[in-house]
Amino acid sequence: MMPLFVLEEVKKYQGTRLVLHIPHLCLRAGRLYALTGPNGAGKTTLLRLLSFLDLPSSGRIFFAGREVSAERRILEQLRREVCLVSQSPLLFRSTVYQNVAYGLKVRGLSRQRITPRVLEALKMVGLPEFAPRKAWQLSGGEIQRVAIARALALDPRVLLLDEPMANVDAQTVVLLETLLKRLPQEKGMTVIFTSHNVHQMQRLADEVIGLRQGRLVRTLQENILTGKVIREGDEYWFDTGKLRLALATEVEDCRAVALSPNDIVLSREPFVSSARNVFAGRVIKLEEFDSQTVAVTVDVGHPLVVHITHQSVERLSLAPGVSVIVAFKSTALEVLAS
Repeated sequence: MMPLFVLEEVKKYQGTRLVLHIPHLCLRAGRLYALTGPNGAGKTTLLRLLSFLDLPSSGRIFFAGREVSAERRILEQLRREVCLVSQSPLLFRSTVYQNVAYGLKVRGLSRQRITPRVLEALKMVGLPEFAPRKAWQLSGGEIQRVAIARALALDPRVLLLDEPMANVDAQTVVLLETLLKRLPQEKGMTVIFTSHNVHQMQRLADEVIGLRQGRLVRTLQENILTGKVIREGDEYWFDTGKLRLALATEVEDCRAVALSPNDIVLSREPFVSSARNVFAGRVIKLEEFDSQTVAVTVDVGHPLVVHITHQSVERLSLAPGVSVIVAFKSTALEVLAS
């Protein structure tokens, strides 16, 4: 399947300061991505590039196989494919219906076509009776949901959400989490949301993309493990309840660690290694990651995704159900939350 987004050597400057540098990033259609990193890491900058509201200072962005250019006509076409909902969305001082219908009116749709799309979008965000409500009467969580409904009414190929669950109540969080999972599965929509909540990302996302100081620090595919730190003398371990992982550094309190699929060695037979973390497991599934790489999911008490070449898959005769050994160094584990 052709990637939906491909970024190659993308750089973005603010004045003379480099705020984002992504050597390579591939995002596929119909998947749910979480984008994480500390404040100022470049998350919002990346979302603006992906929504075509901004252009890179250098580098290339491809969308659906076509290179993005600065030509106004091309950008206008691309912006119809993507919707970005900001962390603090603004609504017009009108009814909920008029807010959700706004983008459809701009696109010239008739009222007969607009109304069912507005009502369906409101139903998707759990506000089916809110069409006549005034926007200024809404709570913070309701404003967020109306803004998402406004985007969904446009039926975009890509939905980008900047901290959608940061300032909403617990009930709204549950509703939005369910919605984010449904959109790729039921509509084939690509969804990218930013979050600082490690447990939430682990539950929801097909893949987690990490940014730090404008750099892509890691792309994680499900290898986020939650648990607690155990200290034994001078040694530190991370206990998930099913796995006990050796840590390389002193960590007094840690709730989650990440492990890159590229840092795991996979073998059919036991082997001599300096890696302190070695586990026996069984292959669950194999998926093509890109033209050169296969993502192999291995159950070692917790599913771990390992990236290996197509040649290695053939050499090891890998298939679902095959017994394997996985190994990774303690230095490969990255502390995500404390």
